[in-house]
Amino acid sequence: LPVIGASFFSLLLNGIGSPLTRAELPDTVNVSLLEAYPQISSIRVEGPLQIISPVSRRLGGQAYQATTRNGLIVIRPTATAKAVFQAPRVILKHPQGKPIAVQAQTLAVRKYPGQLSLRANAKGKLQIVNRLGARRYVALVVASETLPGWPEEALKAQAVLTQPACPATGTAMHWGIPPNRKPTWAALTNGRKWIGL
Repeated sequence: LPVIGASFFSLLLNGIGSPLTRAELPDTVNVSLLEAYPQISSIRVEGPLQIISPVSRRLGGQAYQATTRNGLIVIRPTATAKAVFQAPRVILKHPQGKPIAVQAQTLAVRKYPGQLSLRANAKGKLQIVNRLGARRYVALVVASETLPGWPEEALKAQAVLTQPACPATGTAMHWGIPPNRKPTWAALTNGRKWIGL
């Protein structure tokens, strides 16, 4: 993740005036992950984790496999085949509010802030939605699309250009790279990139 001056992030997170005002962004956005990989039915998630829905339950500091099976999300430690939790939809967060480390197949490990919602789609494959604060999302997209040392005005312009990707309703956005490209965690749609941290 490129290093951008703390003053820029302070401006972005606290508002830099028109056209980037608090009223223009929803509080949170939902970003669909791994849509370019519709065959994925399992991911590795690093603990500790907090299941916040459908019930509240804490999972320890080990690695877990989240897999789809018969329309359910099954969570088990990677070291064992025994499930510790299963439900049709599971929402996870890190207990200390840190980003959640996720790996799918041979793709690189990426960290996602906020919450991860997991469910099986109609074909029995994994559907993952990352819910995070809209301002944090914009700041992270700007950081992933710019280089260290960019002038502050260029960073502000990039932030303004990123905002149309945040719908006013905060509804799900769909991200992914074309399937004919080499698999990476890069997520490109409408010129926006969301690769996590």
